[in-house]
Amino acid sequence: MRSARLTILAISNPPMKILVTGAAGRLGSVVCRRLHDAGHEVRATDRTRDPSLPVPVIVADLTMREVAYPLVEGMEGIIHLGNIPDAHRTDAQTTYTVNTAANIHLFQAAAESGVRRIVFASSVQAVSGTRTLADDVPSVLPHLPLDGAIPACPGNTYGLSKQAGEDALAFYARTHQLHAVALRFPWLISRARIEHIFQRGNGTSVDPDKAAYSRPDEGLSFLAFDDAAALAEAALLRAPAGYRCFMPAHPRGRLHGLRPGEIARRYFPGVPHKRDLDALGSLFHLDEIEQVLGWRPGNPE
Repeated sequence: MRSARLTILAISNPPMKILVTGAAGRLGSVVCRRLHDAGHEVRATDRTRDPSLPVPVIVADLTMREVAYPLVEGMEGIIHLGNIPDAHRTDAQTTYTVNTAANIHLFQAAAESGVRRIVFASSVQAVSGTRTLADDVPSVLPHLPLDGAIPACPGNTYGLSKQAGEDALAFYARTHQLHAVALRFPWLISRARIEHIFQRGNGTSVDPDKAAYSRPDEGLSFLAFDDAAALAEAALLRAPAGYRCFMPAHPRGRLHGLRPGEIARRYFPGVPHKRDLDALGSLFHLDEIEQVLGWRPGNPE
């Protein structure tokens, strides 16, 4: 299997003062290193420290409203990753309460403090419903390819909290003239793990033992951490005024041995197509992200 190559246009914006929340997390640590290496002044915060990062981590709890103000003071942009990262870390109520509190506290403090650029890590789970491959029920998706225009349809309170975060960010973008982007990330994994997926089997089916846990309306895809970090930077530096929502993914997903049109016929019967999926080369509308932000994920050479 040939290696993947990351395609990103050079970012020529001058260095910025950027707050990264969730900086000690798996994506946050990659984002911090990328921004630091690019010459940005990074203020990192999380509930725990990571001594391996090139910048110190300010330990803070964003569920406390007064904590957000000193964190955003003097910042020009925010990459907000500081949420409970999935539906299985704690109970449903805590997941929703913690995430929505952190989001509203940070967005309000940023708006009051004059921060004009915000990137929010949303999730494909904001739109993917509850259908699994073991269920004989229709897809909840209104169309393919997947894109940021798909209306919210969360299947758990984690996805519900992400829907609320998107709505809150859109509100602040409208009322405070922000450059704001929500990124509906899929399953985030290492590039080494992606290579392992590509090399294992022929990529034409999902393990039947995992059918009850596989949610096809998430697009059967993934994205490498370094691709996601590059997108977060591009979104912060390049997004036009207003609110945008994007749904990124690696163009070749878990069923990489099938053409996108065949995947759609098997797993999304009856879902209308806005574009020719085989011509597009993906179940995801990546062209619109490239057009606006100059970013595209790793592609086979």
